[in-house]
Amino acid sequence: MFDHEKNESVIRTAKIKIIIIGLLIGVVFVIFSGYLAKQYVGQTEEQRLSNLKQMVQLARNSVEPILLQYRSQKISKKQAFEQVRNLVRRMVYQDHLGKNYVFMSSYDGTMLVQPFEPQKEMTNMWNLKDSNGVYIIRELIKTAESQNGSGYVSYHYKRPNQKEAEEKISFVMGIPELGCYMGTGKYMTDIRKTEQIYMVSVAGLTFFLMVLLAILVLSAMRVVNKQNLLLQQENDALKRAEETLRKSEGKFRELFDSISDLVYTQDLAGRFLSINQAMAKLFNYDLQEIIGKKAAHFMDPALKSLFESQYLEGIKTKGHFEGITIYLSKEGSRIFIEYRSKRVTPQEGPAYISGMGRDVTERILAEKERKHLADQLRQAHKMEAMGTLAGGIAHDFNNILAAILGYSELALAKAEDGRVGTREIQEVLISANRAKELINRILTFSRKVDPEMKPVALNLEIVQIGKMLERTIPRMVEIRLDLAENLYFVNGDPVQINQLLMNLGSNASDAMPEGGSLVFQTENMTLNREGAKRLFNAAPGKYVLLTVSDTGHGMDKNTQEHIFDPFYTRKEVGQGTGLGLSVVYGIVKSHDGFIICDSKPGDGTIFRIYLPALDSPVKPEAAVTPAPRTTVTGGDEVILLVDDEASLRDLGQEILTRYGYRVLPASSGEAALDIYRQQEVIDLVILDVSMPGMGGGKCLSELLKVNPGAKVIISSGYSLDGPLKDILSSGASGFVAKPFSISNFLITVRQVLDR
Repeated sequence: MFDHEKNESVIRTAKIKIIIIGLLIGVVFVIFSGYLAKQYVGQTEEQRLSNLKQMVQLARNSVEPILLQYRSQKISKKQAFEQVRNLVRRMVYQDHLGKNYVFMSSYDGTMLVQPFEPQKEMTNMWNLKDSNGVYIIRELIKTAESQNGSGYVSYHYKRPNQKEAEEKISFVMGIPELGCYMGTGKYMTDIRKTEQIYMVSVAGLTFFLMVLLAILVLSAMRVVNKQNLLLQQENDALKRAEETLRKSEGKFRELFDSISDLVYTQDLAGRFLSINQAMAKLFNYDLQEIIGKKAAHFMDPALKSLFESQYLEGIKTKGHFEGITIYLSKEGSRIFIEYRSKRVTPQEGPAYISGMGRDVTERILAEKERKHLADQLRQAHKMEAMGTLAGGIAHDFNNILAAILGYSELALAKAEDGRVGTREIQEVLISANRAKELINRILTFSRKVDPEMKPVALNLEIVQIGKMLERTIPRMVEIRLDLAENLYFVNGDPVQINQLLMNLGSNASDAMPEGGSLVFQTENMTLNREGAKRLFNAAPGKYVLLTVSDTGHGMDKNTQEHIFDPFYTRKEVGQGTGLGLSVVYGIVKSHDGFIICDSKPGDGTIFRIYLPALDSPVKPEAAVTPAPRTTVTGGDEVILLVDDEASLRDLGQEILTRYGYRVLPASSGEAALDIYRQQEVIDLVILDVSMPGMGGGKCLSELLKVNPGAKVIISSGYSLDGPLKDILSSGASGFVAKPFSISNFLITVRQVLDR
């Protein structure tokens, strides 16, 4: 609060300080002015003398052309003498001290030029003396004839029409060629008069400034008194304002804490300066447990590093930052916060961060659930597509099995007759490999994996899907491939690309129940700015155009407007979910592409898909050459063979035994562990993954606990992804895919044993 007596004491002290400071400033100014005047006087006199020298040098330079003519004998000495004399006579000049002239005299004392006293011209002044007895002309001639050829001479001389002689300084310079000299001079009283004027001016200015300083001091004291009075008045107003502020702060705090959203302030290091009750309640902390700590202290550990590198850096560079982050409550539960923070720079005080946030945990979790459901729907449609193709697949498998059974019976018949059925057995192997290839394609298409974006050669994917469609859709549908050479790579997920091609092929087949043509066509395209904007309002550049066309029944305009809607279908109940083209549309969009449908009733359908191209084109595939035959070698190691299928277990044992290995068979994971613990030496374990009971994954884990260095090959008929990939990475030494060839099986065994 305001203390009146203390304030009076402060004011008296301030007045005394003002007077003392004013006097000190005046004294310092007087001393400094005197010093400057002294410096000026010395510099002024020296400057004036320097001006005399410069004037004579200028005059000497002016007559130099005449002297050059004389030296080159273009004119006589007499002509040069007269020309120089006439030129010097005109050398009358004006400076700030008045009118002055250049004089000229011969070395014998004859005055040749004297503009202000022309009556003395052509008279000999050899014996002219001043009041101090100095022979003026003789001193001037002596200086002009000196080694320097010039110099200053001081003497006393009368001004024209004056009785008293005054001190004068002249500068002279000789002209030896003509036996004469020239010069000019200044009366010292004129020089000193200028100095006196300056000194008087300085003294007057000093006096004026001292008076002005005194006025300022008195004025300042009056202002201080006036401000003191105002301060007393403002003190009363301050008391009232403080009371009002306390009430206002209470209302503001009530409002601050009543807001349901999160409100906070932070310093520039991210430490909380204030938070509202909603934030403290959400985190389940007391206010004092949060204030003063960095926000990163309460964040999910996986995001703490981003607090410095992104959040604070964004505030520093952009002045604001927004996003969604994850905090942990006091109990450790995850809280998703959507926030917006900005930097505030007040007129007074340090800059700080002000922000608001909102709890979006329910929204984020709902979005994750929606995504999970969408993934399930996409996978369900894969299964639907597989169901649509099941008849074709069964037909193809029946053909393969028919070939296997037929050739097997022929081989047995030949064996009964004592003949070798080599050709028949080869046909059985060919048919088995066809079945293996078909199964691999079905597994690749139907597996559920996370998207993995990488360069994809679209032509190769189309060829593979074309082969699968040939064996699955009705034979009345002709499949044609018109694929461009040197097609650009696209950045995509091969599994999703396969699903896109399979869905379009399956839909086209359904549209041609009586047969027709299904055409897959590819080409490189470059869209300029206008073309890209007209088609999709997209970025110009290189694209790969995939065209899938059929000769089916087509669609009307109303149907085309809904074909990409989820669950929209024209099929009868139970024949489709309506997800096929919706999934196609989603895949195209996730690859930053565009899809256009063009169709008319009875005129077939054309789908055009534009996918952004990578820079490098697809290189032509090298011709497939048979791999060199690898020599299969056996061994004498002990191998534990684990498989719940007796036929496969017996087959494996016979193969391994034939090549010298000692085989210990086991029908389950539990039996394998018992044998492994009892047997002293087991060099290798061949372990089937899909078995009842413990299963291959658990068995592998237990085997590695018994012997961390155990060599284990896992075997499975599933594709190598998902859980199987995890099992392989958990410590298995190799993998054999079922069905396998004997040579590949034995080579893998030998490679693992030799490590």
